[in-house]
Amino acid sequence: MDLARFHKKLGVCGVSVLVAFLGRSAQAADYYVAAQGSAVWASDSTWDVIDTDSIARLLAIPTVIDTDIKTDLNPGFGASAAFGARFNDRLRVEGELRYVRNTIDGGRVLQVPLDYVGGAAGDVALAFAMGNVYLDIPLRDWSLKPYVGAGLGWSQVDAELAIGGFSAVDASDGVFAYQLMVGAAYPVSIQAEIFAGYRFSGIRDATFEWALPTEVEFDWRAHQLDLGVRWYF
Repeated sequence: MDLARFHKKLGVCGVSVLVAFLGRSAQAADYYVAAQGSAVWASDSTWDVIDTDSIARLLAIPTVIDTDIKTDLNPGFGASAAFGARFNDRLRVEGELRYVRNTIDGGRVLQVPLDYVGGAAGDVALAFAMGNVYLDIPLRDWSLKPYVGAGLGWSQVDAELAIGGFSAVDASDGVFAYQLMVGAAYPVSIQAEIFAGYRFSGIRDATFEWALPTEVEFDWRAHQLDLGVRWYF
């Protein structure tokens, strides 16, 4: 089976199972909505050239030389909204829609800075549909409640990359996405709580058409600090 298709099916299945679980447990849960903002620090990204032979011939270099492009991503922002259900003091599940964006600021190929050819610029925007599971950890005599969580789903990745002023990538792809979360929530009323936490998320093997006669695969991973509010009803 094609790995990219498998990842897409895995992400869609994760969201579908979560929706079905919410529906079957409607009478046993307290529902909530949540909104949050995030500061996003993405790792430097790599654009893996699929057909290295074509690039080697174009640049007149041996095929054994790594022609992948590495780009630097500026800190970015994210925002999300979620609908979920709390089944007891510990277990929560939710469906989440999230948007994240990072801009590209420079890069290198063959360890040579792209500044010599006019630099690299552009941005990467990701729209997520995620199914998340959380474990809340009640603390005796403490209002603060830590949590850990994990999620699987799907991301639509829109990428623009220009090198030396010329467009190299301007495309989108849908891929499997994953995330891990840890943080703490504090109640501000009977129905509302604020929360803050850390999130690690990523996508694999987004495939884009390139201006040169080949394709590139793109991976994205990011560390994020989240701040939000949750309202139960």
